[in-house]
Amino acid sequence: MGVSKRKASSGQDGAASSAGAAKRARKEELTGVRFKAQLKDPQGPGPGLEAFVSAAKKLPREDVYDVVEGYIKISVECAEIFQLLSGEKRPESETVLIFQVFEAILLRTASDLSHFHVVGTNIVKKLMNNHMKLICESLYAS
Repeated sequence: MGVSKRKASSGQDGAASSAGAAKRARKEELTGVRFKAQLKDPQGPGPGLEAFVSAAKKLPREDVYDVVEGYIKISVECAEIFQLLSGEKRPESETVLIFQVFEAILLRTASDLSHFHVVGTNIVKKLMNNHMKLICESLYAS
């Protein structure tokens, strides 16, 4: 009855709090699944696209989650991004972000993610076949 519980030593508390901080940091980290969900956000895909481009610029690094590889694994055809191009007319800033996302994916599939080279090839084919008018309009925009 009179048994008192021992408090954990401060060394264990420090380890637990650093593990908690690491979990929080990982939670806030952009993943392929989170990016895919942000593309379907009713308020618009802009913030998700910006986050993807910013995260992709930091890659490849050992200590950072590879959002490009994560997204390609769950959406090989990048259907959500192509859907943004095919849908309603987007503001120019958003169109630029969409092309930057494709650029990040293509650069990575051509270099260190070369095992996904088919994904890059399919993206280029689809852009050329279905979105050439938009590409030309973007190139000739003032």
